[in-house]
Amino acid sequence: MKVFLSYSHLDATEPEGWVDSFHQKLEKMTKVYIGDPNLQIWRDNRNRDYRYNSVKTLIEEGLKGSTLLLTLISPSYLNDNNKWGKFERSYFIRKVIRDEEKGKERIINVVKLLLNQEEVDNLPGELANNFRYNFCQFTDGNISETILPTHGEVYEKELKKVVHTIATQLKHHHSKPAFKIFIARPSADLYGREIELRMEIEKVFKGKITFLTIDPRADKAKWQQAIEKALSESALSLHLIGTQPIHIHDGSIERFQW
Repeated sequence: MKVFLSYSHLDATEPEGWVDSFHQKLEKMTKVYIGDPNLQIWRDNRNRDYRYNSVKTLIEEGLKGSTLLLTLISPSYLNDNNKWGKFERSYFIRKVIRDEEKGKERIINVVKLLLNQEEVDNLPGELANNFRYNFCQFTDGNISETILPTHGEVYEKELKKVVHTIATQLKHHHSKPAFKIFIARPSADLYGREIELRMEIEKVFKGKITFLTIDPRADKAKWQQAIEKALSESALSLHLIGTQPIHIHDGSIERFQW
């Protein structure tokens, strides 16, 4: 499992080493929460003095396979000159997740520093309306400052919130898909039993199962394709065979006695 950390390299030049410390603590704690020593919080910490294509390739490789995008938001990250931050968000949404809405839902914002509370509450574009955690606080004079590891409990409390959200989201997106059962058309005398059986199975599996059925009104070609697809996806094929005829598609609906 992998999470991509998107940030401004200008923030990483601070003498306090906030970005380095945050990255290390976050990865270590998340590994414990998720129970996976191979979990990776991927970050481009290479020097930007590469040719464009080299950096672009490096970032694309980091984004590929990432389940979540974690952004470290600051004035320099939101600055129009930060082309890489925009590229990382765009590539993650459109190339990795390949779904605009689902991609946005997988972005987690960590506000490192912004000038005022209004900026914090009104993040732009795809950063709006996502998970958000504040490592930015305002003094009595409304002066903003970043919460440092030396702030102790305040820093640790917010960090644990980020870790919990990442762990929860990773487990959700990497959970095993529902167990699928294909239900063939039952004989006429067992239509009612099919419904009862579905309910009994659902009660046992408690929502961890999906039933696949095929609409018999489809034309023959579509009907056959649908059955082949359903069977290939199913772990079990269920056939209810009684004493009365069953409908089988052979181009027109005909009756066969089992």
